[in-house]
Amino acid sequence: MHPVAVIELMGLLATLVALVLVCASRKHAWFPRIRFALALLLVLTAFRGMSNALEWLDVPAAARVFRTNLAVVEPLLWAFLIHALVRNVAEQRLHQSQERQRILLGSLPHRIFFKNANSVFVHVNELFAQDVGARPEDIAGKTDFDLYPRELAQKYRSDDKRVMESGRAENLVEKNVSGGVERTVEVMKAPVIDDGGNVVGLCGISTDITERVQAEQARREAEEKYRLISDNATDLIGLLTLDDISYLYVNPATLKAFGYTEEELIGKSAMEFFHPEDKERVVRAFQEGVERGEGSAEFRYRKKDGSYIWLEAMGRVVPRQNGQPAVLIIARETTERKQAEEALQRRVEFEGLVSTISTEFINLPHAQIDDGIDRALRAIGESAGADRSYVFQFRKDGHTVDNTHEWCAGGVEPQIQNLQGISLAEELPWFAQRIRALDVLHVPSVASLSPEAQAEKEHFQLRGIQSLVVVPMVFGDRLLGFLGFDSVRTEKTWPAETIALLQAVGGMFINALDRQQAEEALRNSEERFRSLFESATEFIHVLNVNGRILSANPAAVSKLGYAEDEMVGRLFKELFAPASRSVFEQSFGVLLETGEHRQEAEIVCKDGNTITVDCSLSTIHNEHGEVTSIVALQHDITERVRLRERLRMLSLADPLTGANNRRGFFHLAEQELRFANRSKSALLLLFADLDGLKDINDALGHKEGDQALKETAEVLRETFRESDIIGRVGGDEFAVLAMGAPATTANRIRARIRERLDARNARQNRRYQLSFSAGIADYNPDNPCSLDELMARADALMYQEKRQKRNG
Repeated sequence: MHPVAVIELMGLLATLVALVLVCASRKHAWFPRIRFALALLLVLTAFRGMSNALEWLDVPAAARVFRTNLAVVEPLLWAFLIHALVRNVAEQRLHQSQERQRILLGSLPHRIFFKNANSVFVHVNELFAQDVGARPEDIAGKTDFDLYPRELAQKYRSDDKRVMESGRAENLVEKNVSGGVERTVEVMKAPVIDDGGNVVGLCGISTDITERVQAEQARREAEEKYRLISDNATDLIGLLTLDDISYLYVNPATLKAFGYTEEELIGKSAMEFFHPEDKERVVRAFQEGVERGEGSAEFRYRKKDGSYIWLEAMGRVVPRQNGQPAVLIIARETTERKQAEEALQRRVEFEGLVSTISTEFINLPHAQIDDGIDRALRAIGESAGADRSYVFQFRKDGHTVDNTHEWCAGGVEPQIQNLQGISLAEELPWFAQRIRALDVLHVPSVASLSPEAQAEKEHFQLRGIQSLVVVPMVFGDRLLGFLGFDSVRTEKTWPAETIALLQAVGGMFINALDRQQAEEALRNSEERFRSLFESATEFIHVLNVNGRILSANPAAVSKLGYAEDEMVGRLFKELFAPASRSVFEQSFGVLLETGEHRQEAEIVCKDGNTITVDCSLSTIHNEHGEVTSIVALQHDITERVRLRERLRMLSLADPLTGANNRRGFFHLAEQELRFANRSKSALLLLFADLDGLKDINDALGHKEGDQALKETAEVLRETFRESDIIGRVGGDEFAVLAMGAPATTANRIRARIRERLDARNARQNRRYQLSFSAGIADYNPDNPCSLDELMARADALMYQEKRQKRNG
């Protein structure tokens, strides 16, 4: 029964009692007309005017009675007086309740509205009215079709109908334009249910969640950047606890280098893998590094196959998402250069770089959200006449809850310290089942709970709770906690409107808490990314969509010699040598389409030196799939390229004489012959055979024969220019291709050869005379021929000279 109706019923009963009492006093005849006049005056005053009084009083009949029997009329007037006073008190209390609710709705920085069962606005707060350019009293009685475009109004009407038919609250995320700016809002609609369980309307609250959506996007991008750099970095990266140095995370390069799986490392202490001789030193260095915030060490590490490799590691203390610090380790293998080359080849295969609470609550900075929730708990607790209001949140395991926020009325004992780590399924199974079904729990009498809720009854009574209301806090399809208030001084039943308002506030709370967690995760993620960005040994540049440098990490600044402000704003391609720049320009459009590009490039340092890098580029996208930035990760492979070139040269060189071997000579000579054809340049090809090599080997041994071959190559190098191509093309056969030498220079070449041979043979203690026979063939670009043909001609001339020597 409504409180006002109860009061009116009590007034009627009081009126009957007053009538009896007044009639019983008729024997006091000296009062009658005085009491009558006083009663009439008070009745008229209590009813605030004659019009109200006439509703109750038939004036002509009263006058006749007054004239005939004043004692009969007087009791009736006193009855009217008592009834009027009781009704007046009830109306004042109702007015005060409505005023408190109006103040509460007006103090919340959200758009709040109430509609009846026909979706007609009954009440809106000031913020809602301001959005549609009207006053709250002007909106009452209107519908969405009077305020919004037809298509949008139809959607709102459909949403209202669905909520009222289902009897369940819904969170709806929508886009709209306010002040010319597109905003993202969440509208929470909840049905209003009367005492008979009938839906009589709905309550709605609209919250601007644009900043939370943007924060969530920023967090995702930062996480994506962190994952891209970490998972694709060629360095070995791990995250360790401070206490027992246990692995929290390892990147793929670490797993591949050590041979372990992720399950074999996560949770294990890194000390288990240190070489026994290094363990004490490494642990000491780790502890000192933790005190300083960063440190480094070099040590041996056991791989899965039992072998040890040397690692050079750098560590830095970084925050984790849960607020606990950890140590970020970046290591590189330093065992041998060849092993480092193989490890590099494996690591460079990793490619791609990609880089965030749901809704906003009271538009507070995340650091003030907890205080805002506490203030809101006080406001709704006092408005609802509760003794205690609170928020519980689930832990990450999804089963255990903690009382995170609490407000208590004066004289009520706080319970927040006693309500931590509660396993709902085990301790409160009936409650857990209801809350996971997203039901609203309204318990007017804890003492009357059914036997199936015996555990809950004992739990509540232990804390003095007589009545309570609890609503689930849901984000999307996830139950993240619940909000409620209770009464400890008396049993209490809360009206449906209060419960609907509590549901709306629960939506605000969970959005605020989610945004708080998202921003905290964003800060931690950004810190991890910044730590990795600054600690990575690779060069990292972040570019905009036009290829201009936005930032460069310390490794890039140190190695390339440019200050960061000298690189920021420049086109990334300007760091490349011309040949590499053209490849990058051709591939940049493909990068924006496919999201990745990789090339081996030469970068020119500020001092003019060049280094060769393996450059991997990956795009970062926003929630719409648009490219927002590009991360360029470059690894210095200069030494690897030089080693590769040395290996290539070794495959083309004769190890004994240092001249080109047959393959190397023909490879280089063919290139020069093609150039001579294009440039119409003359060439000379000398073909020489060392005289008497077999005799030297037989008489003096093969070591002396090898020396003779070395001296022959030295004579040829002394005779010809550095640009000429000298090769050992057989056991004792040499060939020389002299570029830009016409046929007329052949005799001068022979003369220089004789001079060099004579100078060597004139040395003391020689055990044999060094000589060789040579044929020189000229190449005419006007009458070109192949290298084989040119070699054949020079070979024939060489044998002709050798026969002449024999004949004598």
